Amino acid sequence: MRTLFSHNIVLVFFIYGLAFFTMGVAVALEWRRSSGMKMASALGYLAGFGLLSGLSGWLEMFLAISRSTPGPTTVLLHQIQPTSCLSCHATPVTTGAAVVLGGIEVSSLLKAILLAAGAFLLIQFGVRLILITTDKYRWLSWMPFILLALWVAGLLLVCLPARAIAAEWLTMSGILTRYLLYLPGAILAAIALASQRPLFQAMDLSQIARDCGWASALFGLDALITGLVVPGAAFFPASVLNYGTFFAAVGVPVQVWQATFATLIAYFIVRILRIFEIEQNRQLEKAIQERFQAQQQTLEVQRRAQEEAERWSKELEGKVEERTRELEQRHRETEALYNVGLEITALAGIDKILHSVVEKAHQLLGSEVVALALFDEERQEIFMKATSGVRTEEFKQIRLKPGQGLAGKVIGSGEPVEIEDYCTSPTITHEMDPIVMAEGLRSHLAVPLRIGERAFGTLYVAYREVHKFTQADIILLTRLANQAAIAIENARLYDQVQRLAVLEERDRIGREMHDGLAQVLGLLSLKSRIAGDLLLQGEVGKARAEIQEMERVSEDAYADVREAILDLRTTVSPGRGLISTLTEYLHKFSRQHGIHTELIVGDGFDANFSPTTEIQLIRIIQEALTNVRKHAQSTRAWVRLDLIDGQPQISIGDDGQGFDVTQVALARGEHFGLETMRERAESVGGAFEIQSSPGRGTKIIVSLPIA
Repeated sequence: MRTLFSHNIVLVFFIYGLAFFTMGVAVALEWRRSSGMKMASALGYLAGFGLLSGLSGWLEMFLAISRSTPGPTTVLLHQIQPTSCLSCHATPVTTGAAVVLGGIEVSSLLKAILLAAGAFLLIQFGVRLILITTDKYRWLSWMPFILLALWVAGLLLVCLPARAIAAEWLTMSGILTRYLLYLPGAILAAIALASQRPLFQAMDLSQIARDCGWASALFGLDALITGLVVPGAAFFPASVLNYGTFFAAVGVPVQVWQATFATLIAYFIVRILRIFEIEQNRQLEKAIQERFQAQQQTLEVQRRAQEEAERWSKELEGKVEERTRELEQRHRETEALYNVGLEITALAGIDKILHSVVEKAHQLLGSEVVALALFDEERQEIFMKATSGVRTEEFKQIRLKPGQGLAGKVIGSGEPVEIEDYCTSPTITHEMDPIVMAEGLRSHLAVPLRIGERAFGTLYVAYREVHKFTQADIILLTRLANQAAIAIENARLYDQVQRLAVLEERDRIGREMHDGLAQVLGLLSLKSRIAGDLLLQGEVGKARAEIQEMERVSEDAYADVREAILDLRTTVSPGRGLISTLTEYLHKFSRQHGIHTELIVGDGFDANFSPTTEIQLIRIIQEALTNVRKHAQSTRAWVRLDLIDGQPQISIGDDGQGFDVTQVALARGEHFGLETMRERAESVGGAFEIQSSPGRGTKIIVSLPIA
């Protein structure tokens, strides 16, 4: 019977620590995520409470195990006297594993510190969440420090007389911690969570609001159980309501209730964390809508440019007889615009396109100098992006503030400006006169670069002699400026699409990791109830098997979380490339899972992929290596990059147990990971192949089309 209760108390403390520690990890992961939710700023305190409480529970489990070994004293769950405390170790214990410092076991002292620190963080969480929800109770900001001061005063007045022995000191400190810190902390947390329910209901999140209500109620009940039911002591109310009287009245030890509430609180808190996933999905939908609107604006600009080009062509046709000598010139203009349009359609580099626009303006208008300047809104600065025909480096390095010079005037007004003599014109400022005079420039024509009604740059031509500009010059330069504006906007939208693709991929992995944690918590809750029932029935062996299964599930979940975090952090960034990213990822994978994994780059492999293709390749490799870790029972794996007949080929192999490919093909729809890899490969135009047989390892091959 003594052995049964020893295992029972170990299980209870294990579940208590696991529930709160898992909650702390889940909350910490969400706390690190960027969010506009007000409650996000308070999650750090809740995460700290969960982690410290989990460690406190596991330390209590360690102490229970050390006391369950043969020795002078063995404390059992049902042997709780009114004046002793299993949690605070009022009864002196002698074990071979205990470390004593100044008459106090170091483990017991550390547990008392963790309990007090966790309770203080719970108070901070409740106060912080209430204050960011309403401005009515600003005085609450002093409550954590008032309660902490009362706790310290209690220790000094009650727990530190010279006659107090070490074990009694720990008992009294634990009682004061529960009365003065944990009880108000749990109540504040319950009130704070209850205050969030109307906010979630206003956001049309009724399920989250209900989960918040359950978490609030559970914190309130936990305040009564953990904050008021304490070890027996000679003063009220500990002399009336304590572990012994509670057990005598209820018949179930208080530690079992504490573990049950901890598990339920962790479950509902993790469910509440779905609000951040919902928030991110809504932000993603908003970003997609904004991108769609931006694309519509771009299409409208292109339509207007096309209509203007058509009108201009008709005007040329009407004047063909009068301006036959200008036909060749107009033909060159049209060809130049067409070539710039082709470069934009081909998604050529933005610098190349802008340089082409500048060169075309140089040729078609016969000017000495052409320049394209852009406005940097963040720095509030106008700078030169592309030039042609300049003599000095100073001209290329021009920097202007809004409103300064010709460029500042055009960007500010959004209208074309022509100046016959730059240095004497009263319509502009003259900060750049020394540079303009060094270039010998006099006559200027500048038109804005616009998207919709917003001017964000200017394209202008300049002559070193006085030059009269015609309306045709203004129209031609405006068309070239429109082409440049379209190219810049397309480049911005393309970059935004790539960032959204990365965001969507990270969000998908985050959802999988979040759902996995919820499933593990549910399974652990079920297993803990089964183990408890088995212990009550005296089935110790079966209960031990259930606990071992819980340990295996916890270890698998821990490995999955670490791997998911590694996958989230692995992204091909500009300047690194696919090979560099894979090298770092495989090194971390080998070190983390103990599977020797190497990268092999075949001769001649120098393929450059689009950002979308690189992301999909990374995810295929990660999924394949996850299967190696989970199923292959392999000690070695490799990733090989080859160029076969000019076609890039990526293969992932291992020396594990393999499987029957035919059976997998017949069970289509049951192997989600393999189907996901196939869909990723096909989404970028590639082919997917599996080579495997029992006992001969597995090889995944992805063949991509020739660029």
